[in-house]
Amino acid sequence: MFRFPSKIWLPAGGGLGDIVRCYLRDEPHWGYLKTLHEQQPDIKIKVVSTSHNPEVPALFKHTPFIDEVKELGWMMDGRTVAASEAHGYTPISSIISHLQNLRHFPPEFYLDEEDKKIYDSIVSKGRYIFVHPFAIRAALPLEEFIPMFDRLIDEHGFNIVVIGASHTRTARKGAIGPHDPGGKLFVKEELTYERPGLFNLANKCNVRTAMQLCATADRFLGHCSCYNIVAWIKGIKSFIFSPPDQKLFLATSRTHAWPLIDRLPWCKNVFSDEWTSPRDAANQAIQFLGE
Repeated sequence: MFRFPSKIWLPAGGGLGDIVRCYLRDEPHWGYLKTLHEQQPDIKIKVVSTSHNPEVPALFKHTPFIDEVKELGWMMDGRTVAASEAHGYTPISSIISHLQNLRHFPPEFYLDEEDKKIYDSIVSKGRYIFVHPFAIRAALPLEEFIPMFDRLIDEHGFNIVVIGASHTRTARKGAIGPHDPGGKLFVKEELTYERPGLFNLANKCNVRTAMQLCATADRFLGHCSCYNIVAWIKGIKSFIFSPPDQKLFLATSRTHAWPLIDRLPWCKNVFSDEWTSPRDAANQAIQFLGE
């Protein structure tokens, strides 16, 4: 029987959406690590993150087969730099053929007891729409979401769960969008609106809980983000607002998830230069999600 190295490292780079896409779908080796850790309990598994989102350590904090997450911040040549930070660890790419002999488990998001209390308090209230109305390049202003919340609650019987977390991210100039100045960028994600049927969790729960809530939602509403990637992978009906420059990305990107999302019947992606008004966009969203 093959004896795995005692120390293994994995890269995790790009945005948080890239990372969860690889974790849940595009890099199957993540699904073998649970079995590997059970068969060889003394093994040490390290994730080296070069993401512009600082939440990667929190995302994997309670993942039982990950012993350490090293957060370096975003950089262009992330995998090369990550390798230099993993001295003494064997890259997972060199043992994939052996991992494939192990039992594969679909990766999941691991919650602690406090996370579970928040999660259970939401899902026990019935079907809900997971909403992430924030974005660096928001196509629809936050205030335009409020009437949608009211109609989806009052007319269609959904609960609304709003997720967001103010944070500071790192990136080279232009990496996140044409107006991104690079360096440290503070992103404010905050909602003050309250009403029955609306669960405002912006800045009130961690990324693990948010990911799990997204993964089990009935619908998704919001902008292009890590959360709509989760909704796409889980087959959740989604309505996404996008800025016009996203069209070029959709047309040219070969490796990213967006081109595929744009062709799925359960995902509708609308661009801000194609609607007549924010009200028109909201009506489209309500009709699509309410069906």
